[in-house]
Amino acid sequence: MRVVVLLSGGLDSAACVAFYQKLDYDVEGLFCDYGQPAAKEEYSAAQQIAEHFDISLHVVRVDNLTIPNSGEISG
Repeated sequence: MRVVVLLSGGLDSAACVAFYQKLDYDVEGLFCDYGQPAAKEEYSAAQQIAEHFDISLHVVRVDNLTIPNSGEISG
């Protein structure tokens, strides 16, 4: 069975990949770039996780969003 894990580049993302691989799932990674201030760093970390666990990494880019400077979306 296949599962897609959202990779933000953090520890939770890596733990999810490891968890599903241990259950013998076919894991794929997904990174979302919505213009967040830390997008470059998060993408780099997501790539490292994907390489470490030998999974594919797909990227979705969303344009035309207004992102506050703090990186958080309110509302």
